[in-house]
Amino acid sequence: KSIAQAKEQYYLFTGQVTGDVDLLDITFPYKSKTLREDGTYYDYQLDNFDGYVAVRNLNDGVVLFITSPYGYTIDYNYPRQSTCKAPSDSKGENICKIIGTFQKNYGTNNVYTINAF
Repeated sequence: KSIAQAKEQYYLFTGQVTGDVDLLDITFPYKSKTLREDGTYYDYQLDNFDGYVAVRNLNDGVVLFITSPYGYTIDYNYPRQSTCKAPSDSKGENICKIIGTFQKNYGTNNVYTINAF
């Protein structure tokens, strides 16, 4: 939510959107940053997390894709509904169960609606 608010402030000030957190008025510690080939978003490897966060560059909000070594993926959409997805009966699914409510099966994954964000 903090990233979404910082992106909104950046847009109000500059009239542009960005997926580059270095341009935002926010502290976001990371080890490395890589711009995707299509230029739509950056992948960040965080300091204290053995996974990645991708910050999408969207006009109408912010989308963060959080991937972890435990097999879960969080698709954080602000201000829209966010989800956590993981393979059935995995450590990742246990994490999704803690932060969300079961929504549907999607292939070999179970999708949970996140209510906390």
